[in-house]
This record gives sequence, structure tokens and C-alpha cells, in this order.
Amino acid sequence: MDDGTTRRLVAGLILLSLTTWACGGEEPNDCRGSARACFGPFACAQDADGVFHCTGDHLPAPACMGSPGGIATTLQTTDGAGGPTLHWVLDGGCVPVTYDSSFVRAADRIADAVAQINALSCSRLCFDEPSRSDEPLDIERAERRFHFVGVPPEMTGPPPQAVLFFEVASGRVFGVEAEVSALSAPELPARNLLALMAIGAGISPATTAPSVTSWMPGGPAELTTEDEEGLCHLYSDPSACADDTSP
Repeated sequence: MDDGTTRRLVAGLILLSLTTWACGGEEPNDCRGSARACFGPFACAQDADGVFHCTGDHLPAPACMGSPGGIATTLQTTDGAGGPTLHWVLDGGCVPVTYDSSFVRAADRIADAVAQINALSCSRLCFDEPSRSDEPLDIERAERRFHFVGVPPEMTGPPPQAVLFFEVASGRVFGVEAEVSALSAPELPARNLLALMAIGAGISPATTAPSVTSWMPGGPAELTTEDEEGLCHLYSDPSACADDTSP
């Protein structure tokens, strides 16, 4: 499996990182060891090249492809068109949410954004109460976490960016990094934090429908009906992806 990164600019606003991944090769990246074990539902397996990496090949194939025409808010896909729809696997409970020291003054606003996502009764996706952590995502182990991180100003443009890490073949998201300039992170408005959460949950910023992800001046400050429709499509019972049963 390729471990390169493909980047594309979405709607001129947010750089969405579409990443394939591997967790193999020489120590300490070999996922066979207990210290490098994969986070569930992913498992360590050997590929045709003899490399051990974290994979979801043992899981049933998700049923969701593309962004349905009947959903006003665009859902993200692995190839920008009709590929697998990006989504979190519902097994494993609520997704952990962390923030680094840059966001200490924004902690209450992050908690409010999490609460808005969790309050959506038609969606079974949930996020844990945010906590502080300066540990970066462990991508090679497919760590299941949503992490807000402050980065040096020269590493990101004026708008924050949501970086999604996922398995290309299935669209299963295993981690998200919300990257914000460390200078602006403490005072980042609540609606921008919610936009990052919504993008990390599967709503695309490239949408013409009313959406909190648009970030246009005077735009929505809360999840819109269209945002809710998209999230409910992905995570209702049963969900569009039918990807919530452990093997």
C-alpha cells in the first residue's frame, strides 16, 4: 500500500489531505509488536510485498459510494467523484477528541462544537468530551482520534484546514487533524471550530448548499438542515455505509 499523500485545494478555502497509509517496514513501525499494534477496527496484516501494515481488508466492504444526488450538502469521497464515501466506523464507541496547548483558551468552544454534533438525534456518530494532549496522531497505527493542533503560522494559510486520514479502498476515516495557526487558535471563532468538526465527520467544504462548512461572511454559525441531512445519511440506523458491525 502506498504511503504517499495527495493534496487538493477544496473550494479555495481548506486544504483537504487525502492520505493513503501504511504501518510496515523496519522497526519501530512494524505493527506486529504490541507497542505498535493497530487501533481497532483495523488489524495488522502482511501485503503481497511482505510488508506488515494496518488494514481494514478483514472488514465487510462498506455500502456507501459517492455523494448521493438527493443529499444537498456534499459528502466527501476518496477520489472527489464517485469513489467510496469518507466515514467513521461506528464500532469502538465515541471518537476521542483532543487539543494541544495552543487551544487551551478555546477548550469550551471545542466542547460546544462536539456537543452540537452529538446532539443530532438521527446520527449515531459521537465524539468524546475533549481533553488536552500534545501527542500527535499515530497515523501508522491508524489511531482513531480527532486532534486540534496549532501549527507554526508559516505552515498554514489564513483559514484553518482539516486533514483527514483514511483507507482509500473503503473510505474509512481513522483520524483527523484540524490544523490552525498557533497564533489564531486561542481565539478561533466557535463556528470555525464547528466547521472543522463537520468536515472531519464527512461533510465537504465544497458545497453550494447552506452549510456551516462554507465559512463565508455571514454564513451559518450552527449545523444547517442540509448538514444534518448529510450526517444522518452517513450515520443513521441503518447507516448508508452499513459499516458498523465488528467481524
